[in-house]
Amino acid sequence: MARMWNLSAVLGLAVALVAAGGDVASNETAELRGARQTHADRQPPDWFVTEVRRLVNDGDAWITDNAPYMSDDEPWAEYGMVWQRAQDGNGATGRLSGLVDGEERATFWEMRLSWDEERQEARMWQRSGDGTVGEGTMKATGHGIETESIQTFTEPDGTTSEVRHLATTTEDTHVTRSFHRVADEWQPRREYVWKKRPR
Repeated sequence: MARMWNLSAVLGLAVALVAAGGDVASNETAELRGARQTHADRQPPDWFVTEVRRLVNDGDAWITDNAPYMSDDEPWAEYGMVWQRAQDGNGATGRLSGLVDGEERATFWEMRLSWDEERQEARMWQRSGDGTVGEGTMKATGHGIETESIQTFTEPDGTTSEVRHLATTTEDTHVTRSFHRVADEWQPRREYVWKKRPR
């Protein structure tokens, strides 16, 4: 009997809501529409989606010549980057390695690029083998397909530095220019032109 009353009460409540609330139903629908719209607004912007697609590069590697910077301490003839799309589709993970005779000999950086829905910004993170961590943001500069990332790097001993990268990525090339902050100015460091190479 109690079970019958509970069922009747639930059905009665449902009928009452529908009867009193053609408005309730339409309000809920409007709220759901608003939630869906908000979610759509939080999707990564086109520039970010394009940048990720180009970095992932159909699974090919990005290779650059390091001849201008080679030394006894830096014997790498080339550097290579490989990116793959993140599982949620809203970013990518990658690694940067030193190459000798076209072969990877050491991995220097593990990297992540992702879209932060809450902050509505692209986040950059990378970690080196010695424990140095870089964190920061990426944005479109408004100059064609150029992006700018600014990261704070923290070494294991707590020393920090700021690094800025300007990058232009097309279907075939990825050009990067790096800068270190000295006092209140960005001092240029290195420029690399990366080319696609099938893996």
